Amino acid sequence: MARTLPQGGAAGLGIPGAPGWYLERVRTRRPWLLVLLLVGCDPAPGAGFSAGTVADDDDAAEDPGPLWTPDDLPPCPQGDCVEPGLGVTWSSDSGREAPCREGDACDEDYRAFLLAAAAFSEPWGPGELAAAVAAIEAGEVPLEGPPQDLDARVREALGLSFLFGGLDSADHNAVEIGGESHSWGTATQWLVDDPWVGEFEFWLLMPGGEAPFAGVVAYPGHGETVLDHRQVRFGDQLAAAGFAIAVASPRAYDAWTVESALTQDLLQDGFSLLGLRVYELLLMHKLLRAHPQVHPTRIATMGHSGGSLGAVLASHLEPELVGVVLDLRSDFHNVSNKGIWLDETIPELFPLHEHVFDFDRYALATYEDDYGFPAGRSPIERSLGDWLWAP
Repeated sequence: MARTLPQGGAAGLGIPGAPGWYLERVRTRRPWLLVLLLVGCDPAPGAGFSAGTVADDDDAAEDPGPLWTPDDLPPCPQGDCVEPGLGVTWSSDSGREAPCREGDACDEDYRAFLLAAAAFSEPWGPGELAAAVAAIEAGEVPLEGPPQDLDARVREALGLSFLFGGLDSADHNAVEIGGESHSWGTATQWLVDDPWVGEFEFWLLMPGGEAPFAGVVAYPGHGETVLDHRQVRFGDQLAAAGFAIAVASPRAYDAWTVESALTQDLLQDGFSLLGLRVYELLLMHKLLRAHPQVHPTRIATMGHSGGSLGAVLASHLEPELVGVVLDLRSDFHNVSNKGIWLDETIPELFPLHEHVFDFDRYALATYEDDYGFPAGRSPIERSLGDWLWAP
């Protein structure tokens, strides 16, 4: 199948990786989330929030906190937190080990996907993918106007509609293989055997106290592990505040040759590596909806760096995700002068990238900070609390 991108003069090529000042924005598509958080901003990059807001956790005592608390979270529908019909079972196997270790390529399951999904492949013709990338780099691909069907266009561009459409109906067994206890709750390690992405590993950070808990599905950034997300991106602290946090353990995420080769091979066959990461976020969303201690309709998503991009795309595909926390934007073209293709490179998303991040027009609830979340944990907790704990 021949695939081409529109040709013509380029406009507004590329967007910065993060806004030039700290920005908190809350948008909503649910009546009970009509909350406006008015935050003063300092226009100087890196200058922090203006008076009355919190720039880091040392100032947490001055932060007003969320409008709501975990005690305000309403009961689960019909008194049962497990959403029916999802086909999720939970078990444990202390003798089982995670298939990937830090430093491994961990691309085997994704390469197996190329074979398993061959019937759904719509490959680019000879030389077409390279030509599409060259056209973007030459400024020859125009940006599109705002589409009415953006979510459908995103789904199509990721090349994985057959995955997203069948996720809820597939059976999944989540196996606990390890864990640890903390003063704030528990951190448990899980494996899920998925017919498309293989052995998917995630960690579940569960607060102590009385269930149900609101949930967050999170994806780390390039070069970061689950432990990095827990310690540097506030995972443990947010669990201590009362959120159930599911954190993906990324694979083929080296921002170098392994990721680059896999990105190109998936794109050539009409798929996308970032799309598979979006699928993993949606898989964790399904698992939390089937967890007996998590409120199935009060789940948001969060990502750092490249994980932000997957979180935003997942929010476009799954309207039940209540909000998204991010610290990076992209034009979905990231090919270095050394020929390294990052997973976010998706030529068919490039003409739509401004609209993917147009949170006003498309009514996505968002909290957005500069890269690395320099404003700290407190405004993230405040936004999540206002979205997820509202009665």
